[in-house]
Amino acid sequence: MSRDRYLHILRFLHFTDNDNAPDPADPNKDKLWNIKPFLNALLPRFTEVYAPSQNVSLDETLIKFKGRVHFRQFLPLKRSRFRLKGFVIADASTGYVLNTSIYTGKEGPAASKDLAMHVVLNLTEPYAHKGYRLFVDNWYTSVPLYLELERRGILACGTVRSNRKFLKKEIVDQQNEQVKRLKRGDSLFRQSGNLVSCTWKDKKPLHLLSTIPEGVEISQVERRLRSEGRWETKNFAQPKLIKQFNSNMGGVDLGGQRIATCSRLMIDR
Repeated sequence: MSRDRYLHILRFLHFTDNDNAPDPADPNKDKLWNIKPFLNALLPRFTEVYAPSQNVSLDETLIKFKGRVHFRQFLPLKRSRFRLKGFVIADASTGYVLNTSIYTGKEGPAASKDLAMHVVLNLTEPYAHKGYRLFVDNWYTSVPLYLELERRGILACGTVRSNRKFLKKEIVDQQNEQVKRLKRGDSLFRQSGNLVSCTWKDKKPLHLLSTIPEGVEISQVERRLRSEGRWETKNFAQPKLIKQFNSNMGGVDLGGQRIATCSRLMIDR
């Protein structure tokens, strides 16, 4: 197939019959109706042909898009300013994309309030009670989410914002004397059942929540410091939970890097 023929077909590629389009006035219409048959055929194949490792990561991604839909994102500082936001779950070691969900805007007060939990529970549903471990960042992490994931047989680990509900304030509140006295490499832990909350001081305090049974074990991490005009390497104590999180959180970014090498040439019109 010639290049021009390929681009011509791509320009007119269509997946649905417009006569079956939902009513534009329907507030509950599927905003992805015009590509839904394609997604329904494609996404299940991701998991049918690949068995992921025990560790999976979940994060958001941005997809280049210049079409006219109200839920596209405008990012003025990016080279490609118009993009769609998607949530992706991927193998933490290989970056293989297991599933994705396109964000189509607010669906109602309840859905917007619990969006992070809804996204995580939806994308991890096929992995319940199979021994998987999930790694997420602080936008998703919360105590209720981790307890629900544990009930579904999925262990989780991730950074957490200090203002989340149900956290032990004595180790996440930076105005607390215990947190103020922390030196680089120091840690604070609290545990309730299998849920461990950790604060570790690097340049600044880092908060982490986990149900993975690493406990309060400590490892070492190297940092380069400038002392008396010279750079030198120094070891600091670091909880194994932090090291484990850093090693497994990058699955979605790794997948994005590999997908970028196969992306077709984007043509602006």
